[in-house]
Amino acid sequence: MKASGVAKNAPICLKKVNRLMTEPRFPEIHFPTIGKKESIPILIALVSVIALVLVGTVLNFTQTVVIPLLVAYLLSQLLGPLVVFLAKHRVPLSVSVGLVLILLIFILYWLWFLLSASATSFLVKLPEYRTRLVFVSADIIDRLSTYFDSFSGADVNGEIKRQIEQFTGSLFGFASRVVGVLTNIVTKSVLIFVFLLFMLMGKPYGRNKIRKAFPASVADRVSFVVGSISRQISRYLMLQTLISLTTGALVWAACTVLGVGSPLTWGVLAFFLNFIPTIGSIISSVPPILVSLLQNYPTLWPAVATFIVILLIQQIMGNFITPKLMGDLLDLSPVVVLVSLVFWGWLWGFVGALLSIIIAAAIKIICENIAFLYPISVLMSSGKR
Repeated sequence: MKASGVAKNAPICLKKVNRLMTEPRFPEIHFPTIGKKESIPILIALVSVIALVLVGTVLNFTQTVVIPLLVAYLLSQLLGPLVVFLAKHRVPLSVSVGLVLILLIFILYWLWFLLSASATSFLVKLPEYRTRLVFVSADIIDRLSTYFDSFSGADVNGEIKRQIEQFTGSLFGFASRVVGVLTNIVTKSVLIFVFLLFMLMGKPYGRNKIRKAFPASVADRVSFVVGSISRQISRYLMLQTLISLTTGALVWAACTVLGVGSPLTWGVLAFFLNFIPTIGSIISSVPPILVSLLQNYPTLWPAVATFIVILLIQQIMGNFITPKLMGDLLDLSPVVVLVSLVFWGWLWGFVGALLSIIIAAAIKIICENIAFLYPISVLMSSGKR
């Protein structure tokens, strides 16, 4: 009886075992599938990131050629309208290009003279600034030690003196690196002038080449877009150079009147760093205020007056003059300014930091004039206009 009962229930047990073996113990998790249409934007984003990394790597390895080419292009946008103007007045192209290059050499010579003179005056007075800094810090520590019994003024003064010596040594190193960068630019000037010469020689014929390369309906549109981009970049470079020159001259004059040491140095520094919006003006304003404080300590009013005057200059030039002249040319987002400064500074160093905002502004101007790139220009803007 028992054997027959087991035999009768055997098929039922086998079915239960098969069901337990085949059915999952845990519920299945179904992941959403991505269709072909949805995967296209993701692929485009990934390819764009890879392309950006590859382009950055190529630009880093080829900077010895790319930087002179980029500087030559920017100079051609700045000087190109003058060549076209002379060509329209029947001046031979070779003569007009030669005159423009002679003018550029004259300007660069005086710019180099100002740079070398300002750097020399600052380095000559640097030991005096170091001595004053040691004296001011020691006096402040002594004053604090009278109020706090546990405050060891001698130990702190010794440590501060060591830090000041290291800092001044790093300043000498930084100055030598800047001089090395400028010397490197001078050595590359021959390559820049070669690129610039060919770009300026072809400047008056750009529109004719576009008309021959494209059909009539397309050529007019391409010519308009290229001309608009060229005019806006040229206008931006001319206005930015004029504004920076005015800011540097005002800072130099203010430091001279207020008796701040090395006024030419601070004027030249304000001129160069004014090409970097917001960040550049802040960096260029700090050194003359500190020098005024070191010179006149314990009297604080000269440093306060220097701070107020430089702040007024930067505010007037940055918040009133620049928007009036620039209009929508430099409506860049602060995030774009920061990212551009970090990226190009990391990629090309000091020269990249100086060119970063010019490159960002040029990219924004190009995107504004090309229909399918217009959303990029909107994203690069500050959104205030």
